[in-house]
Amino acid sequence: MEMIVIRGLIDGGEISVHLLPSCADAEPLTRRGSFAELVSVSFSHFANGRCRDALFVRCISEAIVVVRRRSSEVHSRAKVWTLFPCSPTVVLGAEILGFDGYIPPFANTSVSDIMKGVNYASAASGILNETGTHWGEHFSLKMQVENHKAIVSKITMKLRNSDKAKEHLNKCLYYVSIGSNDYINNYFLPEHYNSSQTFSTDQFAKALVKEYSRNLMELRSLGARKFALIGLLPIGCIPGEISARGKPGSLCVKEENDAVVTFNDELKSLVDRFNKEFPDSKFIFIDTVKAILTGTTKNVQDVKAGLVDVVSCCKVGSNGLCIPNEKPCKNRNVRPFFDSYHPSDFANEANTAIAYNDVSTKAAYPMDISHLVKL
Repeated sequence: MEMIVIRGLIDGGEISVHLLPSCADAEPLTRRGSFAELVSVSFSHFANGRCRDALFVRCISEAIVVVRRRSSEVHSRAKVWTLFPCSPTVVLGAEILGFDGYIPPFANTSVSDIMKGVNYASAASGILNETGTHWGEHFSLKMQVENHKAIVSKITMKLRNSDKAKEHLNKCLYYVSIGSNDYINNYFLPEHYNSSQTFSTDQFAKALVKEYSRNLMELRSLGARKFALIGLLPIGCIPGEISARGKPGSLCVKEENDAVVTFNDELKSLVDRFNKEFPDSKFIFIDTVKAILTGTTKNVQDVKAGLVDVVSCCKVGSNGLCIPNEKPCKNRNVRPFFDSYHPSDFANEANTAIAYNDVSTKAAYPMDISHLVKL
């Protein structure tokens, strides 16, 4: 799924951070902080129809807002508990920054919650309204932003001043990661959608980024000023996609990975354009493909060298998720994927470390998140 996450850090005060809820919601934790204020929005990268693309908003004191996409398992409509985390990237990112905690789901928020953060996650949703609809009713990115708009109205009422509300949101970092469902649960699923017959991969990427940009501008109109846009991971190397569309003996589905490259290029170009058009805002792009391929940990190097199989670490059902009560593989700490769709901790560590502190790979453009939040 895809989603947005928001974290906040007040200089010399308490910071309440909501990490993207992996597959279950939990109470937020607080911690003392030293940055003037940090807010982060984040979308997870992989998900099948069971995971959520979502928008998360986290606010404290002044406010924190986060928008996230796919791998968060807390549904907007009701409280849902699941066994495995679907959004470890955000959690790891928060750990790097010294935070911990989760955002309450949209359906279960109280008046006090809206100043702390909200999880708008919705299973199988994407950038396009139609994406993932074969799994059932859900909230697309546009609908999630609309839900966020309703929360912003409540924040304005609570603060009794629209300018104060926007000032509150100006201090947030929006970490947005969304789009993989639009390929996995739309473009490359011709039995349910006709997008691959209507658009070439180039045309589809442009259409996605155009709709993406509309929602970013809506968030900006609500007060967002700092955006971290997360590129797609190579979805063609997901075990579930290899099984469904890979050729015999192939390690990845080339057509899907080529589509990811096209989308990421379009998204990076959008960052350049928006930085020129809106000098009062800052947009950065995180190239997750480059982040993983340039990872230096032994686990990453073993995968690149072919020493570790790119297969699920558990027995999976027809939906690609782990079968309950089955034992996972013993070497799950070196496997890039846990089930057929979700990356493991070490795969996320390579991406997260570079996204927040990109020393030399230049996967973060034009800067990494640690520098963005200090602007």
